[in-house]
Amino acid sequence: MGKKILFITPGKPTGGSELLLANIVNATDTRNNDVMLVRVGASAVDDISYQDGVQCRNIWTRHRLDPSSIMELRRVFRDHRPQVVFCANYALFVWARMASVGLRLSCRYLITWHDDKEVPRYARVWYRLLTMLMSRRDELIMTTKRQVEHHARIDPTREGRVRIIRNGVDNQYWSPAPARFDRSAVRARLGVPDEAKLIIMTAALRAEYDHKAAVAALRVLCLDLQVDAHLLFVGTGVENGRIRLSAMNSGVKKRIHFLGFVRDLRELYWSSDMITLTAQSAEIFPKQTLEGMSCGLPVVATDRSGVAEFIEDGVNGFLSSSNPHDIAVKWHKTLRKSFSTKSIHQGMKKKVNLGRMTREYREALGVN
Repeated sequence: MGKKILFITPGKPTGGSELLLANIVNATDTRNNDVMLVRVGASAVDDISYQDGVQCRNIWTRHRLDPSSIMELRRVFRDHRPQVVFCANYALFVWARMASVGLRLSCRYLITWHDDKEVPRYARVWYRLLTMLMSRRDELIMTTKRQVEHHARIDPTREGRVRIIRNGVDNQYWSPAPARFDRSAVRARLGVPDEAKLIIMTAALRAEYDHKAAVAALRVLCLDLQVDAHLLFVGTGVENGRIRLSAMNSGVKKRIHFLGFVRDLRELYWSSDMITLTAQSAEIFPKQTLEGMSCGLPVVATDRSGVAEFIEDGVNGFLSSSNPHDIAVKWHKTLRKSFSTKSIHQGMKKKVNLGRMTREYREALGVN
């Protein structure tokens, strides 16, 4: 038997991060390694299928530092005695360290980091205290260079403990539309005319993705720039009500469509003219946006998003500021330009590859 590996992830509705982690777990060899997955949270259930040999366990919590849940996690550490612990965020790393105190384990921790919000000075002290919990063998895993630069400003003591692993998608599955695809039929179901331009945004309805900026940009595009366009929001989240209210008051409400959760997005990508991302955080890197680009869609993304590192102006899309007027102008520019679907797909195969991503995570875990 190889290594004993414990994956700890927050229990919440299935989204891009959960699917990403599933790819990592399912790429880990369970024949030669003892693999366990623990979901910690108030809704510690997902509907993802894991490969045979992965032990799954749910730990329910009532609040962030629920002592009974920490004790349950401690029993996992005591019984499983992992050698490598993969924590899906820094809070779970703190949970893991508290749960394993006094068990005399020699664990190496990998912590993925997904938060780049500006923090007050007192919080920076907290971050540095958290860093002190890391041993020299532990590593932070980030997805973009911008994210690394941001965290270096918060805590320069992390230098040398960071590994960049870019997100990846299955480029064979997420590919341009087949020749016989009926684009008109899909648009008819959506209520979008064939001649209209369709912009799709696939991201959780949360504040950091700034869907309201997209709503405001659509108003500028349709009313000021006189473009016949529709906007498709795919995803669920806590900001659903506020975003819908913004759409109702936008003056273009009939051109905004909310689809909620959609399992297979390919037909929506194949029926769209472009994909957009109005994120306000440096490492916000929705897997769905990469999938849309792999399907050959040009993209307009804010220069704050992690996707910005993959955009070549005029080749596969354009960068914009977070100002709705600038977003609308870049949408207009993209919709008027003729992009090569095949070239965009080929470019994504080179830059964002699922096989490369899982291989790099296996190297970080120290397994074959």
